[in-house]
Amino acid sequence: MSRVTADLQYKTLVECNYCYPNEVLDDIKAVSTDFPDLQLYMDFSYFPNNDKRKLVHLDGTVPVTYEGNNYNIPVCIWIHETHPKNPPRCNVCLSPSMVINAKSNDVDAHGRVLLNCLSNWKIGWSNLSIVLEEMVAAFQRETPLFATYPTRTLSLSSQAEHSCSSSMQNSSAAQHGVSISTVNQHANNTLPKSTKSSL
Repeated sequence: MSRVTADLQYKTLVECNYCYPNEVLDDIKAVSTDFPDLQLYMDFSYFPNNDKRKLVHLDGTVPVTYEGNNYNIPVCIWIHETHPKNPPRCNVCLSPSMVINAKSNDVDAHGRVLLNCLSNWKIGWSNLSIVLEEMVAAFQRETPLFATYPTRTLSLSSQAEHSCSSSMQNSSAAQHGVSISTVNQHANNTLPKSTKSSL
């Protein structure tokens, strides 16, 4: 996984054969302004037909307020090469100290984010900013992740890695045609702790 600096973003999109690099770049810039923790990366994406393509993805955390507390939720957003004609693929990413909220209506068991704006993508209207706004709203209604229970306070430092679990990676690659990469980001706040009744 390679970090794409701002000065190389357009060149990277062209090299990855994006159909609409200018539109993708504008969309990425708009999101980066509102969500500065999301960084652009390039990596190979593997598809069910064994096709392998280089795609860009936004990795990092999105800030949410859940039950009066502030949390940073680690996410990965893969941008299709036909964006903005097709929706991105979004996942929450796990560390070993995290579990997916099994009761979440917005995240499946593999960590794939399920949003109305993704399933009802509209050319000329839908964009990454709308995806992030709806994602934050969904995560504020119902947390997608819990810190494992019982556990010590989960404080993720700059050295910590948020990685999508191997089961998520295998399922995502097989079902959704996309590989999931490790997310190296800061998450300064503790996630809500899970309880037996929550799982």
